[in-house]
Amino acid sequence: MIENNLPYKKKEYKYILIGFLILLGLILFKELRLYLSGFLGAATLYVLLKGQMTYLVEKKKIKKGFAATLLTLEALLLFLGPLTGIAFLVIDTVSGISIDPKAIIENFNNFVKMIEERLDFDLFTPENLSSLPKLGGNILQSLGASIYSLMINSLFALFILFYMLYNYESFEKMVKEILPFKEENKQILGEETKMIIQANAIGIPLLAIIQGVFAYLGYMFFGV
Repeated sequence: MIENNLPYKKKEYKYILIGFLILLGLILFKELRLYLSGFLGAATLYVLLKGQMTYLVEKKKIKKGFAATLLTLEALLLFLGPLTGIAFLVIDTVSGISIDPKAIIENFNNFVKMIEERLDFDLFTPENLSSLPKLGGNILQSLGASIYSLMINSLFALFILFYMLYNYESFEKMVKEILPFKEENKQILGEETKMIIQANAIGIPLLAIIQGVFAYLGYMFFGV
């Protein structure tokens, strides 16, 4: 009688454990939602770099720690490379622009006058001017928070990526054990998720580059 109840109890314990894991996941999501983008970024990079990790460790017999460090540095360069190129492009573009402050102020004043005439409303009243410092402070505060969040999420993503790569075998095994599906469905889910991540991580930037090239050729052709 007791032996017949053992499978039922194991199944019951499994559902209780899954319930606790879901509850824990909800709590972690609430408390760590600010770092969710970093975790998703690490997961995306892991899917892209896992094949290289397997090749370095199993084919080339490189130690996992050294291989994970190399691939983390590769991901870091993939992050900083495009951002650095964009920064230099913006600096080079801005440095070649001649700015006339008087012309800018004059055009701005003309624009303000046109808006005031059409709306029959004074934009620069003492009440409106008094709110400008507060508005500027809020904008700077929001900008600073965004930059800080970007830096923290980037570091968090690289840290999690190193852990995932170093423990790639046990990490995937743990994920498969947690999922409450059949082994066949787990395999299908893993393959579909991998395909979706690769399509988004590679296809979208590639499409953006192709669109940029065609736009550049169009500007050159029409002399813009």
